[in-house]
Amino acid sequence: MGTIIVIAAMILFASIVLPFLPMLPLQLVVLNFIFGLSCLAIPFDKMPRDYLQTPRRWSFKDLPEFMFWFGPASAITNIISFGFLFFIICPHLSAGSQTLFVSIFRTGWFIENLWVQEMAIHALRDRHLPFIKQHATSAVIMVSFVAGIIGTAIPYTATGQILQFTALPSEYLILVFALMIFYLLLTSLIKLIYLKHKKFLI
Repeated sequence: MGTIIVIAAMILFASIVLPFLPMLPLQLVVLNFIFGLSCLAIPFDKMPRDYLQTPRRWSFKDLPEFMFWFGPASAITNIISFGFLFFIICPHLSAGSQTLFVSIFRTGWFIENLWVQEMAIHALRDRHLPFIKQHATSAVIMVSFVAGIIGTAIPYTATGQILQFTALPSEYLILVFALMIFYLLLTSLIKLIYLKHKKFLI
C-alpha cells in the first residue's frame, strides 16, 4: 500500500511539472502487476532470530509516520531519475522527436521505478544494511530480481511496442543500478535516524 501511495504522489508531482503524463495507465497497471506478483514471495521470507526474540503485534497506527519517513527516499530517487531522463537521456536519444522523447521517458521511469520498488522489499524488511548485514531468503531475492529483469526486458519485446515503450541503450541500466544503490544507502541512513526514537521499523 505504501508503494502505491508513493507512486501516486510521484505521478501527481510529475503531471504538474512535466508537459505530458509520466506514465500511461496501462503501463502503470503492468508495473504494479509485476511488482504485486513479486510480493507474493514475501511469505517465503524468514527473519533472523534476533528479530523474533521480541514479540510484537501488527498495527497500522505507525504506518503514516513510517511513510512520512521512508516515502521521501523513493520520491527523491524518482526525482533524480526524472532529471536525468528529461534533461539528458531523452534529448540525446530522441533526435528532436517529441513522441520519441515521451516514449523514452516513460520507458526509463518504468524500468527505474520497478527496480526501486523491488529494492524497497529488501531495504525495509530489517533494521540492518540490506544485502550486507541482512538479506531475505534466496526465494525472495530471486523473485525480486526476476521481476526486475522481466520489467527491464519488456520494452525490447512486441509487448513493449503495444505498451508504447522504446528500447533503451544498455548504458541506461548503469544509471538504474546507481539509483538502486543510492536508494538502498539513503533508506539505510533514514533507518538509522528513525530507529533512534522507534524500537521497530513498523
